[in-house]
Amino acid sequence: PLPRNLPFGYHRLRVEADAAAEARLIVAPPAMHDGPRAAGVFAPVYAVRGERDYGCGDLGSFAGLIDVVSELGGSLVATLPILSAFMDEPFDPSPYAPVSRLHWNEIYLDIDAVPEFADSEQARALAKELAPKIRGLRRKQDVDYRGVSAVKRRVLEACAASLSGKRRREMDAWLRENPVTLEYARFRAETERSGLPWQAWPGTAKLRRGGDAEKYHVYAQWLMNEQLARAGREADDKGVHLYFDLPLGVHPDGFDTWRYGEVFAFGVSGGAPPDSFFTKGQNWRFPPLHPERIRETGYSYVIESLRALLRHARILRIDHVMSLHRLFWVPDGFDATDGVYVRSNPDEWYAILALESHRAGAAIVGEDLGTVPGEVRTAMARNNLLRSYVLQEELPDSPKQVPNPIPARALAGLNTHDMPTFASFWNGKDIDDRVGLGLFTPAQAEKERTRRAKTTKRLSASLRGRKLLKGRGADAALDASLALLAGGRARMRCVSIEDLWLEERQQNVPGTTSDEQPNWRHKLRYTLEEIRGDPAVAARIRTLTRR
Repeated sequence: PLPRNLPFGYHRLRVEADAAAEARLIVAPPAMHDGPRAAGVFAPVYAVRGERDYGCGDLGSFAGLIDVVSELGGSLVATLPILSAFMDEPFDPSPYAPVSRLHWNEIYLDIDAVPEFADSEQARALAKELAPKIRGLRRKQDVDYRGVSAVKRRVLEACAASLSGKRRREMDAWLRENPVTLEYARFRAETERSGLPWQAWPGTAKLRRGGDAEKYHVYAQWLMNEQLARAGREADDKGVHLYFDLPLGVHPDGFDTWRYGEVFAFGVSGGAPPDSFFTKGQNWRFPPLHPERIRETGYSYVIESLRALLRHARILRIDHVMSLHRLFWVPDGFDATDGVYVRSNPDEWYAILALESHRAGAAIVGEDLGTVPGEVRTAMARNNLLRSYVLQEELPDSPKQVPNPIPARALAGLNTHDMPTFASFWNGKDIDDRVGLGLFTPAQAEKERTRRAKTTKRLSASLRGRKLLKGRGADAALDASLALLAGGRARMRCVSIEDLWLEERQQNVPGTTSDEQPNWRHKLRYTLEEIRGDPAVAARIRTLTRR
């Protein structure tokens, strides 16, 4: 028998008899860290509009949002993944298709806060020359990722060229502690040089030096780590908890599938089986993690992915938490109707999450929306993994109680980035939008309008019965719904900041392409300065955070 007093952590177990064998032994707390009680808002970093951004929200804008939320009594700011992405070729701005779960998207750098920008006459002169283009990018309603990325890169390359002295030594020391970043930088440089996905490279055993492109990517990653660490410290000082998101998949042509290919299953994609909404199922077009191969490598890639986010976040959302138990695989060349569920090893996943959450002092939230087997939520409760309570999902057709009760071990909200905003849901605008996009036939739309009218009527009656609804229309319904969340038992509450002014555009419409819908690009309607001065927004944040 193993000793009972082994410290929490990862141990190497070696057994020697006629032969020898080794395994990783995970000694973990029995459940996740509790994390804070918190309430606040969600906003994608790219959407936050500052007065000096380059046409895309950055970590400076994000720090401003943290200030606003803190001033209004909030203690949580959530955002979409800000991991590295292809902003040139192959262009894919989706935060859920990152090049790597270990590296950051430098488009979010606050250039004004880069020390080399202040020191480099060349960089400042270049920014002045590009100022008309930057103002044009800032005026656009949606983020122009290609344009912003190109402009920022030119300025950052000039900053990198001026790096010297103590700052250069600090970057070199950081790189020695993070050697995989050098591989990442060379991978990005080779991708740019060849214009080909790594699968088409003539040889991938060893990358060549990447010259200026390599230097740029190393420098950009170093700066992102600096600025994220600063944002985390400042948020902690203000009593605001950063809430980051771990995406389920990675880009098939990205760094992680190249560098850690042994833990991915190629020839298949993650997805979901047919349901009432996606009648043909879903193919998410990313290679899933192979359950046995990640075990053989001691879950090293998984652990490093978690740590990259938990260095800065106090709350971490696990996308599609059911994948800890099983994930739907779709073989290449087949429809999602021909997919199959592949089991994982949930006890090992929960042990790793418990250990890493305690080490970071962070809470873990599981995205458990949609059709989820009861065993998953039972395991989540046993391991202190918070549920996702979303009001739109908790309005069954014929319950005794509307909405379903808010559980204590949950993060509660009105919707998600993949759902209609509160105003769009309440007024049925999302149904009209789906007809325009070809996602609903006129007959389906009419059926949904009838069902929606019954749903909002029953929710209104419930809110009025609780003495929360004091008027008519979306405004009154929103205020009552926020009061419902605030009065519930949920450990955490988080709503989209756009719902606070009844925005109707949603950030992402599942089942659409970037040609059909400007997914992941929609900027906030108001600047930070306007949000700070809006009494209705302030009152609604205070309602949500009053307990």
